[in-house]
Amino acid sequence: MSNIQLIVDSGGTKASWAFTNLPFEEIVETKGLHPLLLSREQMLEIIRSVEWPVPFGAVKEIFFYGAGCGQQVNVQKVRNVLRYCFPQATVVVESDLLAAARALYGREKGLMGILGTGAHAAYYNGEGIDEKATSLGWLLSDEGSGALLGKELLQKILRKKMSLEILHDFREYAQSTDAEIIQALYATSSANRYCAQFVPFLAQHIHKPEIMALVKGQFEIYYQEYLKPLVIKTPCELRMVGGVAWHFQHILKEVLKNEGLNLELVEKTPIRSLLKYHQKKTEL
Repeated sequence: MSNIQLIVDSGGTKASWAFTNLPFEEIVETKGLHPLLLSREQMLEIIRSVEWPVPFGAVKEIFFYGAGCGQQVNVQKVRNVLRYCFPQATVVVESDLLAAARALYGREKGLMGILGTGAHAAYYNGEGIDEKATSLGWLLSDEGSGALLGKELLQKILRKKMSLEILHDFREYAQSTDAEIIQALYATSSANRYCAQFVPFLAQHIHKPEIMALVKGQFEIYYQEYLKPLVIKTPCELRMVGGVAWHFQHILKEVLKNEGLNLELVEKTPIRSLLKYHQKKTEL
């Protein structure tokens, strides 16, 4: 078996694991390995729970890009877990921000953003991140993300600040009482994921003015807090990645156009473009 690489894109909700040098394309999906949200044992459990296409020992290189991997202590935590599971592999851990940049631009320069379970933005110089927005995590920032969209929706639902029609539809969708929602939210160790799970409800009701206003409002704050500081320094077009950006791209484009910013490309997930990036790099 030839030298197998493993390219991993891990967000706040899920992770995609792509293998190179196999006779067939193989991308394995797991829960995200977020070092701020999960313990070492929880990350090990996620890895062990999957049926992998090759033995752990066959993987020789791992390039792991993850949410929460912007700080060295978190990088080391993830690296230790991967080295334990894949003892024959050299392991490189980078941020999900760099994954998005490489997937969207390859070796070109440009402004990029992430809107998935979490949110971020940065200017990429073709090799690394030059400037990035101030990201404080979902408790203090992440405006526009799935977590914050879901959080605002829950606030309005639980405070009865939506129309009777929306309140009724949400009850049908969630199949939970107010007390059950609050209990589940505060009982889970992944409240951001819990909130983000209600984004499909927003997508289903986006034609309703109050839902449209909620989504547009979050995107307007995302522009102000994440993109505007970068655009002032380096005016350019924008490319984005993430499920929220993908599903609501028509609204996002409108909000950004009103601010004079052109959203030229949106990818739902970076994994296939990231895989191509590393395959080209190997060929050089």
